[in-house]
Amino acid sequence: MMQSWSEHSATNKNLLEFGLKPIFIWLIKTALDQDVITYQRIKKKLEIEVDFSTIFTTRIGFVVGELMNRILEKRPDAPLINVLVVNGTDNQPSRGAGPFMAARFLVPELEDRDFKSRNPEIWSSYVERSKKQVYEYTKDQWHILYNDVFGENITTTVINDYAHQNGSGAENDYGSGTYKYEPGGESEHHKSLRIWAMNNPHEVHNSFYGAISKTEFNLYS
Repeated sequence: MMQSWSEHSATNKNLLEFGLKPIFIWLIKTALDQDVITYQRIKKKLEIEVDFSTIFTTRIGFVVGELMNRILEKRPDAPLINVLVVNGTDNQPSRGAGPFMAARFLVPELEDRDFKSRNPEIWSSYVERSKKQVYEYTKDQWHILYNDVFGENITTTVINDYAHQNGSGAENDYGSGTYKYEPGGESEHHKSLRIWAMNNPHEVHNSFYGAISKTEFNLYS
């Protein structure tokens, strides 16, 4: 039987050389959808879409942190897009986001290794402030920032083929009158369930572990 080899071994050098650009694009798409993405999902996307060998999920924090460092080197006031990368268990970024938020909001305590576990509500409040700044960035601003960091443009189709360019996050519930699910789109409870299912497909069924999921997808039916 022929053995299958990955194009890139999961070394730090390769992760930084071949992983930063696609991760930034995935994060831009996530930001435009006003969403979050898990460390596990990024790991799987790197392995499947960029052809990396097996990556330990804990390594993703290192790569995302280095991406954020490079962004801030070029644009110190850029929004902290790294806070969109979250754990599947608590839907929050890991403590590695602490130093970035500490510098942004001038709250040194956020840099403490155990601040997140000791003060989860305060941690979450600064995460939400950071996410608000990320979500306010426009598609054009992300294009410019990507060019500043990597010295090249994002092809138009990379962003335009995404379902929610402006990140409304509301379902396009077709129909009218009594046949329309929600007069104003999906409810917050429905949205929370949708996002949870996307980020945790393995919780829906064991066979979905490692599946690539997305939200939303138009069906011709």
